Amino acid sequence: MIAAYLKFPKIISSILLLALTFKISLYFEEPRKFVAVLFLFLLFAAILMLYTYLKSRKIDGNRFLEIEIINPIPIIFGGFINLGLNLANVFKEEIDEYPLVLFLFCCLWALTVLCVITGIQLQNKTIKRIKKQYELN
Repeated sequence: MIAAYLKFPKIISSILLLALTFKISLYFEEPRKFVAVLFLFLLFAAILMLYTYLKSRKIDGNRFLEIEIINPIPIIFGGFINLGLNLANVFKEEIDEYPLVLFLFCCLWALTVLCVITGIQLQNKTIKRIKKQYELN
């Protein structure tokens, strides 16, 4: 199901985003702060997923198991975002010294952006399918 969303445009846009992010990160004196800002930005962007989940948790007063399964809280707080922030804390000095380590963090960030966008699309598709299947508002 997820493979249907990882098509050519998203892959190319992720590669371009990776190149742009890495190029921008080279202009900063302290790249570790840039990495922290990138992952914190994703944390705030993931709030959209959480808002959509909480808003559509009950449809016409009914709760559905399929909506409960797409709960984004473990993804947001236990997934790539938390991993990136924790690894950035561990590799503070290496990020500042070696551009290759910085590039790996940019790769992890681009992968996380791709996962968040795919998660939002899957969440919206699931909610629309449930509303259509049960003929709800």
